[in-house]
Amino acid sequence: MEKCAVIAVMAGCRPEHFPVILALGESGRPSIPSSTTSFAGMMVVSGLIRNEKRKRRLK
Repeated sequence: MEKCAVIAVMAGCRPEHFPVILALGESGRPSIPSSTTSFAGMMVVSGLIRNEKRKRRLK
């Protein structure tokens, strides 16, 4: 968890978003392998946590 916290802070993650970052890290998705082609990974956050974060952002 400490490494996740360090990386999240360096990436500009706000403290209130850190639980979402931890959940994504624990999701079991393997890391993206290196390649000579372009590609990107994406994870979608939905449900109650997304709605809660959106309400706080709009205030």
